[in-house]
Amino acid sequence: LMKLCITYAISKGVNVMVTSLPSERASEFGGIHLNRLVPFPENLPVRAMAESALSSLSRDPVSCQSLQLLDVLFVEEISMVSAELWSALDLVFRQICQKEVPMAGKLIIATGDFRQLPPPRGTLLMVSSTLFVNFSLTTLSHFVRMISVEGQRLLNLMAHHPLTETDIAEIVHIISENCTFRSHWSEVDEAALRVFSKKKAEENEFSAMVSRVQAANIQSFSISSKEEVCTTGLSGWRAAPLHVTVRLNNIVLEPVSLFVYQNAPLRITANIRELNVSQGQFCIAREYNEQLGSLRVMVAPPGHRSFPLLDANTGLYNFRDWTEITLIPRVGLTRQVRVGGISFSCRRNQFPVRNYVASTIHKIMGDTVSLLATRFSSVEDEYKIWAKQQVYVVVVGYVIIRRVGYVICKMLFSFALSRIIFQLFKKC
Repeated sequence: LMKLCITYAISKGVNVMVTSLPSERASEFGGIHLNRLVPFPENLPVRAMAESALSSLSRDPVSCQSLQLLDVLFVEEISMVSAELWSALDLVFRQICQKEVPMAGKLIIATGDFRQLPPPRGTLLMVSSTLFVNFSLTTLSHFVRMISVEGQRLLNLMAHHPLTETDIAEIVHIISENCTFRSHWSEVDEAALRVFSKKKAEENEFSAMVSRVQAANIQSFSISSKEEVCTTGLSGWRAAPLHVTVRLNNIVLEPVSLFVYQNAPLRITANIRELNVSQGQFCIAREYNEQLGSLRVMVAPPGHRSFPLLDANTGLYNFRDWTEITLIPRVGLTRQVRVGGISFSCRRNQFPVRNYVASTIHKIMGDTVSLLATRFSSVEDEYKIWAKQQVYVVVVGYVIIRRVGYVICKMLFSFALSRIIFQLFKKC
């Protein structure tokens, strides 16, 4: 539907731009990441974000003019944009175009699913008056990614408010009858993405993957990042102490340790214009050259999250429509950190990819994955969930519900999920 609207707008000769907070999602529509459209800094109040963006745009007349000439802005996955970020975007458009009306009078066409998790930072846009005052809302009822009838029924049930005990029992029944159960992670297909509610479980699964690869005597490399710190402007960079490394682990996408081997699943962590790849794109490691310090990877088309099919004749992966690129370590964005009352700049030097064998639920929002394994628990802390939207996100992005596996005894699962859903859904 969004592509149809974009095509129609272009056919009428209006100036169109497509954007999204997930940059790969924007690429699917031929658009650009929201932060490339308007360069907002992180973790600042609304007015400070707008002022910083306007300062950057004042030094970029081409981008500034493109915003002024824009007629229609298409926003994909608007539910992932916080109310604060949207307010800052509104201020920027008003100032750039010198028009004191919402978004400077630009036509905004947006799609999103507000039943998923809220933005990691800021206020959910749905609870902001902005959405109801400035938009005409339409509910779309046709499923696109979920083609399973049982899966569609499950998502519709989860949307009920309030949920009855009958609804909860049917939700548990549908998941119990349509998912594949395994008693241990060793029985799960290696191609399955492991998804958890907490980062601790994600880290544990990464360690388990490293152990499996090393036990199989597969040639592998562990590539450590280099952190630098500077307390005097942007000169005089030096090696960072351990506590800075720990802080960077929480605010950058590049890992402190990248584990690569042939056909290791990876994900791009930055928008790299010269290579025409976007943050979030799926890729597969092909060769690490230790002498040259380079990593050759095959990058999947935007939105693709699975390994390619094996060629029946050669037994090798068929990389048709994939793109081969060579990466080198790069210095990431400079981050401002405050520790013990002292502010300083820090940055990480690493390949712009991360391992993609496990993920938190928040990180897969907006993705479509063909095979996924997860684990919920009402007693084990690292597998606990605390929001009903987490259950929704795990189901909504997957094409066939029967491909979602839950690694836990089926009887225990039904009991645990009944308790979880009863506690989470009844209080919402």
